[in-house]
Amino acid sequence: MRGRTWLLAGLGAGGHPLPPFKRVNGACAKVGASGLLLGAVEHYAGGGEVTIALDAGDTLLLYTDGVTDTPGDDGRFGEARLCHAIGAAPAERRTLLRAVSAALDAFAHGDRLDDRAKLALQRR
Repeated sequence: MRGRTWLLAGLGAGGHPLPPFKRVNGACAKVGASGLLLGAVEHYAGGGEVTIALDAGDTLLLYTDGVTDTPGDDGRFGEARLCHAIGAAPAERRTLLRAVSAALDAFAHGDRLDDRAKLALQRR
């Protein structure tokens, strides 16, 4: 794919936190716009399309709410800890996923864990 811009169509958070986006320089930010919980209202137009500029090595992390809901001694893992773990992780997507999993495992306390699925999409 030539150029820098990808169009992320159909990125629907459905009331969940927005997915984090890691630039190759390590900066972590959220992508998209918050919307209503799925099924909360009968007619909802949605938030529209999201366009972001991607450089080689930039990564979008999609995850289930079990990631941010992971319980620890100090509350839940949350979005801020997730973004910090992503920002501190190496850029390569598999290594990034392993680093986030290690951060979750180190934080987790107790045996009541929800699913923690993660998918990293990286521009090559």
